[in-house]
Amino acid sequence: MDTDLNCENSQKMQQIRTVGWKIGAGRLVLLLFALTAQTVATAAARQTPESILTAARQFLVEQVGHGDGKLRIEMSRIDPRLRLPLCVDGMRVEAPQRGNLLGKISLHITCKEAVNHKPWSIFVGASVSLMQSVYVARGYIPRGTEVTLDQVQIGERDVTRMRGGFFERPEQIEGMIARQTIAPGQVLNTYALKPPTLVKRGQTIAIVARQGDLVVRMKGLALGNGAAGDRIQVKNTTSKRVVEGLVTPEGEVSVPL
Repeated sequence: MDTDLNCENSQKMQQIRTVGWKIGAGRLVLLLFALTAQTVATAAARQTPESILTAARQFLVEQVGHGDGKLRIEMSRIDPRLRLPLCVDGMRVEAPQRGNLLGKISLHITCKEAVNHKPWSIFVGASVSLMQSVYVARGYIPRGTEVTLDQVQIGERDVTRMRGGFFERPEQIEGMIARQTIAPGQVLNTYALKPPTLVKRGQTIAIVARQGDLVVRMKGLALGNGAAGDRIQVKNTTSKRVVEGLVTPEGEVSVPL
């Protein structure tokens, strides 16, 4: 009888061990599954190149503005093989060059904390242009020609590539002198046009001295050529004294009293 009891007890212990092993194996399988799922989820939580470029583009739109012009932004390509973990605290976009954000620039994008609890950063290139309506030559304008408004027209140009700026109002152009022959479609700016000469060397002019409401006028002789805003030397024909003054839009020379 004792033999039968021992045999029965042995069978029960074997059953308990089998059930325990199955429970342990099941927990191990669940643990491995959970770890695998977490690994897959982490691998899937990537910061896509498209999301990085979108953040960079939005930064430029907010920082540059465009007024009456048309802003054009071309972002450089990000290598699709790049694997950056998803940023959980928001990407930060900065312009290392500061100030002017037009033309070819580089942006620094950083993430302080990603899903893997580590920071990352990347530089992204961009080309920013601003298309704006400016005054251009309608046809050829010979050198030395006094420009009239029927010789100009409106054209759309990328103002970020311009040297010498551009004129915004027609009255700024009318009466200006072509520095050299201007081609059709050429932007009219300070490189292409210069103010007309109002005072010529040897010309008798009025020397005007002002101090408050007191105005003194004297006859003088110009010792050089000058446009409005130029400083030239003039000689007082009465005292023979030579002074330097500023050519006014009226063709006079203003000197301090």
